[in-house]
Amino acid sequence: MKVILGVGNPGKQYARTRHNVGFEVAEAFAARHGLAFQTSKLKGLVALGEAAGEKVLVVKPTTFVNLSGNCLRAVMDFYKAPAGEVAVALDDAALPVGKIRLRCSGSHGGHNGLRSLIPASGGGEFLRLRIGVGDAGGADLADHVLGPFSRAERALVEEAVERAVDALLCWMRKGPAAAMNQFNPDPGEAAERAEAQKRKKEAWLARRKAAAGDANADIKAGEGETSPDDPAASGASSSAGPV
Repeated sequence: MKVILGVGNPGKQYARTRHNVGFEVAEAFAARHGLAFQTSKLKGLVALGEAAGEKVLVVKPTTFVNLSGNCLRAVMDFYKAPAGEVAVALDDAALPVGKIRLRCSGSHGGHNGLRSLIPASGGGEFLRLRIGVGDAGGADLADHVLGPFSRAERALVEEAVERAVDALLCWMRKGPAAAMNQFNPDPGEAAERAEAQKRKKEAWLARRKAAAGDANADIKAGEGETSPDDPAASGASSSAGPV
């Protein structure tokens, strides 16, 4: 069983603030799969069901952000869930608004939710799904993350939330490495890379064709060249309180 925990603060006064974007991801994931949140004894609201052909528990802690680990520990103990089966969605003021980034390890980076979650998980490498909420720009960080998004930012955040749900489904189906490879690059960057790879392959095929048709060529068609689809061509390798 997979566990997806969205970080946020309970209470209407915190709804749709920057610090509660993790709740928005949890809610969007549950809504897409017809799951309903219920109260529990695990220090959070929980929605149990299936997604991507697997059992999943979606969690919204009813603790405040800086005590999120209390809920995670209760969930992991009750369901015997290892850290590797857990994904945590949370805000990140170090990322531009709407950017998402996935990692399986790292420090808390000053985020009090992670500061609580990491030791509560046993220090395990659970998936961190960070959603950019923009930096404070010199303002007080607490005021910034407890404040709402602008109208323009809200549009970016809603797109990021849906993309985050897609990333979680990819993680469930294919594992963290595949999810990171697919979703860490910006969509525009991924499209540009795909187009560049396409042009590179077309040029390589043209050279092969020319070499094959040149009876005086010193090098046989394709000899000494590597297809751009071959990872060796590019040196690529597979890798895997309210505030």
